[in-house]
Amino acid sequence: MTDHLESLEDHKYKLIKQGNASLIGLFVLIIAFSSTLSSCFEETFESNVDVAFETSLDTLTFDTVFTTVGSATRSIIVRNPSEQNINISSIRLASGSQSMFRLNVDGSPGSSVQEIPILAGDSLYLFVEVTVDPDQPVSVSPFILNEELIIESGARQKVVTLEAWGQNANYFPSKDAQGRLISLNCNNGNVVWDDPRPYVVYGLIFIDSCDLVIPAGAQIYFHGGLARQDGAIFNDGGLFFLGDARLTTEGTPDRPVVFQGDRLESGFDDVKGQWAGIRFLSESTGHRLEHTVIRNSAVGIRLDSAASANLNGVTIANSSNIGLIGIHASIKADNSLIHSTGPQSIAMLYGGDYRFRHCTIANYQNQSTAIYMDNFTCLNDECSAVNTNPLDVDFINSIIMGSNDDELDINDAAEGMDEELFSLNFENTLIKVEEAKQFYPESSCNNCLEHQDEPVFISEIDNDYRLDTMGVANNQGVFLPELAIDILGVMRNSETPDLGCYELVD
Repeated sequence: MTDHLESLEDHKYKLIKQGNASLIGLFVLIIAFSSTLSSCFEETFESNVDVAFETSLDTLTFDTVFTTVGSATRSIIVRNPSEQNINISSIRLASGSQSMFRLNVDGSPGSSVQEIPILAGDSLYLFVEVTVDPDQPVSVSPFILNEELIIESGARQKVVTLEAWGQNANYFPSKDAQGRLISLNCNNGNVVWDDPRPYVVYGLIFIDSCDLVIPAGAQIYFHGGLARQDGAIFNDGGLFFLGDARLTTEGTPDRPVVFQGDRLESGFDDVKGQWAGIRFLSESTGHRLEHTVIRNSAVGIRLDSAASANLNGVTIANSSNIGLIGIHASIKADNSLIHSTGPQSIAMLYGGDYRFRHCTIANYQNQSTAIYMDNFTCLNDECSAVNTNPLDVDFINSIIMGSNDDELDINDAAEGMDEELFSLNFENTLIKVEEAKQFYPESSCNNCLEHQDEPVFISEIDNDYRLDTMGVANNQGVFLPELAIDILGVMRNSETPDLGCYELVD
């Protein structure tokens, strides 16, 4: 990685504004073929009898398309399962010539096609692709295009819905940056992503000598996937901050900043690892994230040695790897939620300073613990020699839950013999713990609650981590005036607030 970073200074890119593009619209190409086409002209085809035909889909759904990017080809199959030859008397668009869809057969465009033969047991294939108008106003972006494709044969009719999404977007730095390492430098100034259109990030963006500011409500999408460079394979799509760079997100409870992959069709809602994630490299400090959602990445947030960040109202969800990683780093997290990660929700490695207040850590559907922490790094494969760094961890008014019996994994190089090397404090915190209790002294727990079988959340299956009305975490906290509101902006009970990031609403 060092070699890549040293070469970045030779590749400076400017922000690219999207120019106007012509309306390409939505294009539908229909090709009919038969394995016995040479004999079709002598066959009899029926279009006035009640012969059933089938379609492979009721709805043809396209990937989300950001203006000029285009989509993959989609197909519909119309089958004739009968023993009779039939005519498809009409394939037409419900909106006729006013439709944004066009039909084309053998180079002849139109809004309808008539008298297409299908032999007994044969099929008709429809291939569909889409490109979206980039000049749609912001008020309809994102927008959905719907059309009915009506297929008729005799008395039989089948309606297939054509459905496509599109967005008017800023491409950063450009779609040509896919799979590349890109450097952004603004000479110690600011770059503000305040365009009301969403931003689509291509490549791994290394930010140096620059403060990136993202206002409330901004939508940041990453064109991810696997990329290869110089023999290395890596997750594409991400933001990396060097020592002189800063990230500030200014989300609010009702208008959070959202980072996610650019696959927005429903089948990708909870698909993990779609893009690389956000990484604060060594000695990169002063990052502040307010009411920010990070989802479907490989890693949510990673902080390298001596990096620091303040998180408030941050949600990290559906990462394929660890949600939040600190390596000899400093993290202060308030009102934050981490759930549905691959292995651990949080890993604190090689020491560091970590403070979690009113946080909910929900580690379900995996075999790893919610929290991993250690204060050393191995110097050889056998780990018979180590370097150590002090570890200082506080959890206050928080919830650490999951599907395992023990949601803490603690590794102390001094095995509890050096308080300066390992300091752990749980205060008014609900913990699901079993064997890990032997690795920290009783003095580490001030009003801890060890979970048994009591209800805590509304629904772990649905990833709804608001509190159950009869939950054991209710009214168990100590009031912190600086955290008087929860992640959704709800006022907390000023005497006995609830644990975790959500305050129960009566």
